[in-house]
Amino acid sequence: MLRGLLDFTDDRRIQAFLRQAVHAAIDKIDLTRSTASILDILTRDGRHQALLDAAISQLTLLLNKPEARALISEQIVRWFKREHPIKERLLPTDWLGEHSAELISNAVNAILDDISQDSDHALRRRFDRITRHLITRLKQDSAMALRAVEIKAYLKNDEALNRYIREAVGRYAHLAEIGSRER
Repeated sequence: MLRGLLDFTDDRRIQAFLRQAVHAAIDKIDLTRSTASILDILTRDGRHQALLDAAISQLTLLLNKPEARALISEQIVRWFKREHPIKERLLPTDWLGEHSAELISNAVNAILDDISQDSDHALRRRFDRITRHLITRLKQDSAMALRAVEIKAYLKNDEALNRYIREAVGRYAHLAEIGSRER
């Protein structure tokens, strides 16, 4: 039936209809309450700590990559040249950058190891407080509700989303056309 409808209908009208339907669906979503509910579920029984563990693991992997240490070293050297140009000429800044990058990476890795091994670490407790505070704000804060309205307006006006709708209709119309030719 839809294939037949597409044969007799202008793609622009279908695109407009779908865009309006998507916009109406966006309007009906209460982003703040929905997000708060999702976060409530995700944080139940401390499950959100798994996200923190994954972030720690990824950060540790990143800090151990030679490219990351080279980037840190470059930033230290650049900082030296900008902030201390006279000292930079006298000191072995490349060597300082390399060794400082290693020291920084090792120090951060040690902190991350402490956090990952201590289920009652101060940073984990802070993460819990921040997460609970965010959930409360999502449920009660009018500024968060206003921000959700702004996000919904952005989504409705987002060219990428609207282009996706147009392209989806175009692809479906093309598939419907191929299907009707094969009959």
